[in-house]
Amino acid sequence: MRELDNLRAALAWARAQGQTELAIALAGLSCRLWNRCGLAGAASELFGAIAGSVDTAAVPAEVEAAFWLGSVVVAPESPLPGLGHAADRAIELWRGLGDSPRLAYALGWRAIVNAQRDRLDAARIDLIEAQLLE
Repeated sequence: MRELDNLRAALAWARAQGQTELAIALAGLSCRLWNRCGLAGAASELFGAIAGSVDTAAVPAEVEAAFWLGSVVVAPESPLPGLGHAADRAIELWRGLGDSPRLAYALGWRAIVNAQRDRLDAARIDLIEAQLLE
């Protein structure tokens, strides 16, 4: 797929040039494309490689929130312990930004992660809050 090749090239360029904010933004905004192409595993590796570069002092809150949520969207069934942290951080950021639609979306994804880990009460709480926001 041409779009995916372009995305990979852009990500490689951004990372090679030290354009950390651009790489984080591209990854966060491209999570659905990776899933549609059946490449959640590759995307999960990419997010893992970039995650260490996220510097909250240098990255705008919207970019950071989209990145953390994107890392959950590409692999919500992953057993990685970092998924819970990623969902929590995205929710914290969207809440702080006052972005109710994105906060509701992030709560829904955290509910999926919680359900995958048999934390059904926590999942239910997230879904109720998300519903109240809409």
